[in-house]
Parts: sequence; structure tokens; C-alpha cells
Amino acid sequence: MATPDYYKRQYFPNQRAQIVSEETLNEMIKFADDNYSKDDTSSRFEVAYSYYAIADYLEAAGAFQRASKYYHFAAHQLRSVENFKNAAGAYFAGGRAAEVAALAKGEPANRRIENLDWAVRSYARAKTCFEDIGDAEEASEAYVAEQDARRKLAKARGNRSSWLALELLRVTTKYGQKWGRLLITMAGFSALYASTYETLHRLHQLGPGIEGHWNALSAIYYPLAVALSLDAGAFSDSTIVAQWIGLSNVVLAWMFLGIAGALVARRVKER
Repeated sequence: MATPDYYKRQYFPNQRAQIVSEETLNEMIKFADDNYSKDDTSSRFEVAYSYYAIADYLEAAGAFQRASKYYHFAAHQLRSVENFKNAAGAYFAGGRAAEVAALAKGEPANRRIENLDWAVRSYARAKTCFEDIGDAEEASEAYVAEQDARRKLAKARGNRSSWLALELLRVTTKYGQKWGRLLITMAGFSALYASTYETLHRLHQLGPGIEGHWNALSAIYYPLAVALSLDAGAFSDSTIVAQWIGLSNVVLAWMFLGIAGALVARRVKER
């Protein structure tokens, strides 16, 4: 049997060069479909890279939905011979093509949902294949692409709660990939609340228990104290406006605690 590299570097370009019209495209599809069930490794590579050539031709022609399907078929065959690196690449290409199809102008809602769902599955399988060969960086890229597609799918389905949760994860941690982004976001909210509490103090909206001990560092202290204690009780004798702002401080602290937990869980899973 020829080496796997031969099929990628020589067989695939040869197959791709043969597709020059709809007729030759259909001939290639028939060849791949007729040989799809053969069990020998050589046939599986031939079928895989024939589907890859078909997908590449369709993508170049702008038929992204069809291209995605054939990238998927190519990936299945490559995974069956444990060629996980190239299978992952084919799944990823399939997800990318499905996303492009979904976001095309004038695409009906049901087709957009169908394509985004296909993209999610393609990226998820690409991630699994990258994980199988221990390629953490590529697996992380596929994971981020998968979550981005999930976010778009949630929006297309009108599932606002799922969309919002994924949007928060994207903005704050890039879906659990970036600690630095989370820390910057938390620092930004702390600065916002510090400014808000200082304004409340100047407008005499805070209760006597706080006002009596207010100093230059109090505006910095209270956002952190409320967040770390998860308790807005210090504002119980303040105005209703200050009480609700203190409560929102607690809610955000819980939210960031959950995001941090998700990030840690993701990191532990990767290890």
C-alpha cells in the first residue's frame, strides 16, 4: 500500500485535477460512493481523498453546503484508518463550509439552523480527533470554533438564554481559554462599581453605617468586599437605588464565580 502522505500529496491533487465539469464531478462522486464500503486501507484512502477533491471543487464553486457534506465523508474515511490529523482537518473544513453556507445572505431560517447544527458537529469531531493525537493547540482552536457555532445556532433558534450564556463566555474568557481576559473583565467591573459607589456617596445615597466610615479607599473596598462575601447586607440602610446596585454587585460576583469554575473545569478536562 502507498504511504498516507502519497494519498494527500499526489493522489488528491490528481483527483482534484480530474474534476472540471458537472459531468466529471458526478463521475467522481459515483466512484467514491461505489467504493465507500470497501474495507481495505488503500480503498479507504482513495475514497477519502476523492471526497476531499469533490468538497474542494464544490467549495471553490460556492456550493458550501454540499462541500461541507463531502468534507464530512472524507473525514469519516480518514478516521476509519486512524489518520486522525487529516480527519480533523477535513472535519474542520466541513464546519467552516457549513458556517459560510449558514451565514449566506437570504438563507432561509430552517436552512441556516441546519447548516449551523452541522457546523457544530463537524467542529466537535475535529476537536476529538485533535485530542486523540494530543494536539492541544489545534483541539483548542476547534473547541472555540465549535462554541462560536453553538452561539450562532442558539441565536438562529431564538434561544436567548443559551446565546447570552455563550456570549458571556466568549467575551470574558474566550470560552474558557483565556484567564487574562477574565481578569481584565473583572477589573473593569470592579472599576465601574468603584465609580458608582463613589457617586452614590457624593449624592448621599449610602446609609449612615457606610457614610460614617467613608474614606478615600472606600470606593475600591466595597466592590471587592461585596464580591468576596457575596453579601449586599452592608447596604441594608441605604436608599433603594443603592441596595439594588449592591445586589447587582453580588449577582455579577456569582456570575464570575461560575465562569471561573467553567474555565477551571475546561482546563482540567484538557489535561
